[in-house]
Amino acid sequence: MAALILALMLSVSDASTAGAAPPAAPPAKPAPDPNRIICKTEDNFGSHMRQRTCKTAAAWSAQERQVQRVFRDIDHTSAQNMGPPQAMGMSVGQ
Repeated sequence: MAALILALMLSVSDASTAGAAPPAAPPAKPAPDPNRIICKTEDNFGSHMRQRTCKTAAAWSAQERQVQRVFRDIDHTSAQNMGPPQAMGMSVGQ
């Protein structure tokens, strides 16, 4: 009798899982909203007071691109102005 009950329970559990769909994949992360407001606390040059600045995510990204462009231009310009090592009074190969 116990064997019959056990067999019946196993057949019921197999039937219930046979038609079940596989677990759904977790939903993809939505793209960040470029209009969301981000506030950052920054050092205020010439003062001990820190300054809180709030901008949209798009504005922070644009500012970061501009800063990178300025540093890239400075680096490129300084490399052009240096010239070859001999012109700077440095010897090569020593």
